Amino acid sequence: MKAALFLAFILLQAAPAVAESPNQAALREARAFFIPCAKLPKDEQPKCKENQADFVDGYLHAKAGRDDYMSQITTFFGTHPPGPTDPPYWGIKHDKRQACAWMIVRHESVADPGLRHSIEFYFRAECGDASPNELQAITERADQLLYELRTAPTVALQPRASTIGPKCMYHTATSLFANPDEPSEPLPPDCPNAPKSPSKNR
Repeated sequence: MKAALFLAFILLQAAPAVAESPNQAALREARAFFIPCAKLPKDEQPKCKENQADFVDGYLHAKAGRDDYMSQITTFFGTHPPGPTDPPYWGIKHDKRQACAWMIVRHESVADPGLRHSIEFYFRAECGDASPNELQAITERADQLLYELRTAPTVALQPRASTIGPKCMYHTATSLFANPDEPSEPLPPDCPNAPKSPSKNR
């Protein structure tokens, strides 16, 4: 009996680990942000569960490159903790680092200059009070999300037509903080957000 158990243990150790798919990884990440609905008053628990389902759906779509869902995820995380009279019925942990990081990712995911300017304004208003250490953590998380969007996006839905797509995203989150006098990393010329070459007067 002991020999059989030992052999089973060895076989289990030798079995190759099955890699998570991007969707499985995103689902695991999303659920890690849940606040147990059972901790809330009974009349708020159905709304909590509904919001958690919406959050998971939004998270999967955001990690597929959908900029509209990135905005939704930012709202779920919130940039300010709930007030004393606001019940946490969202069922999602407040996380300013995640909210600000997703704002940066959305900024890098849209081509419309007006929308990009709006995101920049909102970012400075909501995340501008971050300390240097907090800003570093926000930037690192945004860089990680941008990398995952380029290399292992989920397949919840195809990106919207207005989304520029992973190949046209900046490789890091630094463009939102970049000095406009410094050259930025070049993007493929067919990207809608790539700088246009000045036309020469003939």
